[in-house]
Amino acid sequence: MPQADMARWRQWIIGERPLLRELAVLLLASLLIGLYFLEHLDSRLAEARRDYLGALAIQVAENAVEYTATNNLVSLNVIARRTGELTPVARVTLEDAGGRVLASSGDAAAGIPVQQPMHLADGGIVGVVKLWPAAETVTRKKVEAGFVLLVLCLLVLRVLLLMLERRLRGEPLWHLPPATPAPVAEQKPEPAVAAPVTAVLRLALVNEAHLRGRYTDSLFASLLAPYDQVLEQAALLYGGATQARLDEGALIGFQGEPADAAFKGVCAGMLFLKVSRQLAEQRKQAGQMALEFKLLVTGDTDPVRSLACCEAGVPGRLHVPENELLALSLDTRSLYRPEQALTVHCAGGDDLRLQPLEKLAQRYQAQINDQAMQLAVGAPESGVGSPQR
Repeated sequence: MPQADMARWRQWIIGERPLLRELAVLLLASLLIGLYFLEHLDSRLAEARRDYLGALAIQVAENAVEYTATNNLVSLNVIARRTGELTPVARVTLEDAGGRVLASSGDAAAGIPVQQPMHLADGGIVGVVKLWPAAETVTRKKVEAGFVLLVLCLLVLRVLLLMLERRLRGEPLWHLPPATPAPVAEQKPEPAVAAPVTAVLRLALVNEAHLRGRYTDSLFASLLAPYDQVLEQAALLYGGATQARLDEGALIGFQGEPADAAFKGVCAGMLFLKVSRQLAEQRKQAGQMALEFKLLVTGDTDPVRSLACCEAGVPGRLHVPENELLALSLDTRSLYRPEQALTVHCAGGDDLRLQPLEKLAQRYQAQINDQAMQLAVGAPESGVGSPQR
């Protein structure tokens, strides 16, 4: 198996570890309970067989006592043969009072036989009937097969219930590993590939015109520097190519299948938002200017139209055109509220509904949180304090 497939399976096992642990506990508990009941079943079956053989031995003794007393071996062999043909009987012997075998049927059997003396009318004993029980395997096999089927049904039912819960919560049915690895330190730039951009991440600085008027160009660039670095790292982490920096109307391009490229853009955007909020808190505590951004992920690569739609969004949120949620398969990997969608007027005279995303599904959001912690540690602080008047 290729190393990539092995790594993907390892990541899947790690992601589904709670489910696998629960299934293992359920299987172990079912096996213990099954073994307990099978042992009791064996003892009950053995007891029932011996009770049956006891009653049968009494009946055989009553029928054979006269033939034993008259030494009628022909009749005794007929009785022994018919008795030995019964399913619960492994072997039968008819013996006289001295222990001599007069008639028998069946192969040699181990174990303790059921014995019944043959009594005459005056109370004398003329012989003994001995019956050995046959091993009961058919009933046990049926019970074992039914138990295995029941355990499999329980395990499948638990998996189906989990899939239904995830579907109702809007999460993916299986926690598949994302397209890019999580550790930040090990990430390397992807080699340039001559492939078209199929999705873009657009950023717009809130109150950009006002800030440009209050700061010199150098101070404004210094103010954006830490955010630029975070954006560059987030884009690099998810295989995006920076086409424009923050002071130029940030634009990150993603290549590949449209659905995969759009999801990478959403992950990069969510990561940037997470780190920028942490950075804003740090800057506020230090008495520095904190910035806020609007984000848009779309398959429309027209730079003018995408920037206009991005600027029309809600500050501090990442938006996706409502008609692209299903088309790019983002509805199953992100959480959102349809009632919060807003209609905006974009370039070209078209009205477009933008859907703000709350967060990603649990598996992906957990990774975003881990990556944000690593990026936040290395994010530099700007020296810009009060605005330049």
